[in-house]
Amino acid sequence: MENFETVYNSDFLICMLNKESSVLLVQWKSKTREMNILSFQEEAEKIVFYVKKEGVKNVIGDSTDLKVMLTPDIQEKLDQGIIRNFNNVIDKFAHIYNEDFIKQLSVEQLFDENEDRTYKEKFVTSLEEAIKWISGETDK
Repeated sequence: MENFETVYNSDFLICMLNKESSVLLVQWKSKTREMNILSFQEEAEKIVFYVKKEGVKNVIGDSTDLKVMLTPDIQEKLDQGIIRNFNNVIDKFAHIYNEDFIKQLSVEQLFDENEDRTYKEKFVTSLEEAIKWISGETDK
């Protein structure tokens, strides 16, 4: 799964595609500490755009450098406007996160609240672990 090509690159986000494995790798950049909520939502909508445009079945979201705080209001907007767009579109979503407890709590709450999702998701701590899970090497 090393053959990723960049399909989107901004100050806050980079999206890379591996067509062979049908994986979109999304990496948030540390500059997200400077972004406002509208910018965050616009960037998140780019993820949905590329998933649908490329017919991607798997997403790896690397939020280890994500610095914007996901408040409950933002979580609700993302749930209603973005995350639900993955239902019946993708098969798996692997979330890479760091050990920062406060930020991680808000990220987990965002995805836990979407109980009607149709795809599998897993929280992992590395890209290698995400790739293994997406590729079916581990289903834990």
